[in-house]
Amino acid sequence: MLPKIICIALLIAIFVMDGAVLGSSGHRAVRDTSAGISQLIEDRNGRATCWGVVIQLRDMTFQRSINANQIKVVEGKHGHNLTHLMTWNIDRKGKRLTIKFKAHAGDFGAGNLVQVDIERSAFVEPIQSGNLKFDWAIGTDVM
Repeated sequence: MLPKIICIALLIAIFVMDGAVLGSSGHRAVRDTSAGISQLIEDRNGRATCWGVVIQLRDMTFQRSINANQIKVVEGKHGHNLTHLMTWNIDRKGKRLTIKFKAHAGDFGAGNLVQVDIERSAFVEPIQSGNLKFDWAIGTDVM
C-alpha cells in the first residue's frame, strides 16, 4: 500500500495545479509567494520538525473560512485522516492557507507524507477548473 501512496503523492507533487508546480519546501514558516505547498517547520520544545503545511494560491482564492467537511488532511505512512488534530486559517487576501497540528497533538514525523484535499466549495467562484476537489502533497522530512 505504501508504494502506491508514494507514487500517487509524487504524481500530485509534480502535477501542475493553479499554474504552479507543487512540492516546494522551506526551512521555517515559509513566506514564499509562489503558488504550491510548503512545509511549516517550527521549533517546539527545542525540536525542529514539520508541524504543518502552507498552501499558497496564485489564480484562485479561498473562501473566508473552510469547514471541517471541506478539508481532509491525511498522513501517508498509514493513511490516517488527521483533520480532527489540525487547525487551519486563511490570510486576509484568501491566498494562503496555513494548516498545523493543534497544541500537544504531535507532528508529522520523519519519512512521512502529508496530503491535503480541499473541496471546490472552499474556493471563491469562478474557478477555471472543472475539478470537484483540489489535492496537494509534500514530504515531511525537514529540508
